[in-house]
Amino acid sequence: MDQLHKTIKYLQGNLTNEESNALNAWRSASPDNEALFESVREIYSVEHLEDIQLFDPLEKWTEIDDQIQEEKPKGKIIHLKWTAIAASLFILVAVAFWVLWPEPLYKEIVTANNTTKIELPDKSLVELGPNSKMKYFTRISKKVKERMIYLDGNARIEVSKNDQLPFIVVSGKTGTRVLGTIFEIRQLDSIQTVVSNIEGLIKFFELANEKNSVIVNEGESYSYDGKGFTNVTPVEPALIPEPIPPAIVEKKEPEPVIIEPPVVEEKPVELPPPPKEEPPVDKTVYTTIANIIDELNTRYAGKFNTAPWGQFRFNAKIPIDLTKYPDHSLEEFLKELGSVAKVEYRQTCPDCFELLTLTPK
Repeated sequence: MDQLHKTIKYLQGNLTNEESNALNAWRSASPDNEALFESVREIYSVEHLEDIQLFDPLEKWTEIDDQIQEEKPKGKIIHLKWTAIAASLFILVAVAFWVLWPEPLYKEIVTANNTTKIELPDKSLVELGPNSKMKYFTRISKKVKERMIYLDGNARIEVSKNDQLPFIVVSGKTGTRVLGTIFEIRQLDSIQTVVSNIEGLIKFFELANEKNSVIVNEGESYSYDGKGFTNVTPVEPALIPEPIPPAIVEKKEPEPVIIEPPVVEEKPVELPPPPKEEPPVDKTVYTTIANIIDELNTRYAGKFNTAPWGQFRFNAKIPIDLTKYPDHSLEEFLKELGSVAKVEYRQTCPDCFELLTLTPK
């Protein structure tokens, strides 16, 4: 029936003014029409039907339409037929809702004056601080592209490593993105947030503009104040050596002076001093990890890339001379790097490789 299609278009927000007036007139024509409209709207508004899959929605709508298009008796019979169809669909959806309705995708937990430990479905561990609130995921389906939690307060998080599903913490106006690491978050107010990295590598960024970000290395702490990021890593105080007690000088009696007759000393023959040995010169060439990655990107363009959240100590130096390997393939070059540094990579095509880790041994 045309009214069914108009009802669906109404729920989708696609009715013209003329169609909307016609639908309102049909609803006002009888209480049964209004009851049917409400039943269809209730069915349409049910969320997560794509997860239940008890029936094909398109097929069921077609069946209803075909039944409506059949010859229609006059009077109360047509109203009873509409009501029966709507009631059947409503019961079918109700059974699906109460029997197979999945657990909500997110749960929320609020702490009082205590710390609560939570194990997430991906085996990540969260220590939620006192007077804090966290909204977290209850399952990981095939449709999920990232693990995301929402934090209001303080927490210590040990993220289970998963290179395919980044772990993101939304706190105030900031986001923290990791693959697998241990870190702490302290939300000081609605704007200011402090992230302290205990282990691994972290990207700390502004939600409104992810380009406004900072990489937080192990042992570092950064604060966001609504505009930018500040390194607030505590500086360890220098150790003050203990004072050395004064030496105790023993008083000795003066010894008697014995005057010896003068002795004529023979002057020894002065020999030339032996030549000084020059210290060995270290000819080892060191190259920073940042320069190595730039060289790989230039030399093997299109075949080489770094993992977005790989582990790289860009300012660290590695004993390797890039000019000694002009004809090496990308794989041979990575193996040479592996002999002098900690290297992890994976092959993404026959001649393509993605660098995951590059740090000094």
